[in-house]
Amino acid sequence: KKFSVLLPFDQIFLITSIGLAIFDILCLTRSFFHDGLHYWFVGTVNPMDNAKPVYWPVTWPIYKFAFTGNASMTLLICVERFIFVVHPFKSKMWCSKKRTLLYICIATIISFILTIPYFFANTWDNDGKVKPTDFAIKYGHLGFCIEDFLIRFFLPNVTLITLSTIVAIKVSFI
Repeated sequence: KKFSVLLPFDQIFLITSIGLAIFDILCLTRSFFHDGLHYWFVGTVNPMDNAKPVYWPVTWPIYKFAFTGNASMTLLICVERFIFVVHPFKSKMWCSKKRTLLYICIATIISFILTIPYFFANTWDNDGKVKPTDFAIKYGHLGFCIEDFLIRFFLPNVTLITLSTIVAIKVSFI
């Protein structure tokens, strides 16, 4: 009887894992362009004179989108696991295939919305070098503000730790 309740988790987990894999590939691709290519051409991961690679205005927002989407998909997997373990009978309603696809779409849209400022943070000057835009100068260095830290790092990690601890405690009593 327990397996019949938990069986849909395999299907839901597969759908969420595909979303996670897509964001992982974006993160790895961006890391290759940012760190790998620069190392090959300059010989160091840290650019000289804090110069950013010429493709930075394109790859940085893609990375921030992928990073936020990756955290969102990992969080979705954790929340669905929590629902399947703590509320196994309600999980069929809350974690159906359609709802999981809806959750993935919502997480992707939120990730994109949170990334929009990064698309306006850098541009190229007349010499083709990367420079911050007026937007980035006016609103400070994007990526190191408290809101960014809370949304992209602190809240997802606290949620993951909390839900995983509850699941571990619940499973240990079974």
